[in-house]
Amino acid sequence: MLISDADGNTLKNGFKSKTIVVSVLVRTSFGITLNSWNLKLGMMPVRVICEHMSLKNLLDGAGAGANPKCTVNLLKWINIHG
Repeated sequence: MLISDADGNTLKNGFKSKTIVVSVLVRTSFGITLNSWNLKLGMMPVRVICEHMSLKNLLDGAGAGANPKCTVNLLKWINIHG
């Protein structure tokens, strides 16, 4: 997909100055098996959502302690905010 020169310059300048704001969504699943009871609980979906973080905050956060605010969603109804 092509973008205009003005949009391209805006993206390039935002990347260089680390002011681009990003959001991340990770979807995965895990399963639990208890071999001693021959019990298999199957796969459970997990979503991790981190929103509205600038690249500067992400890079500076490693040393300054500014962690992104993320939400972990389990079973589509359990939300853990961090």
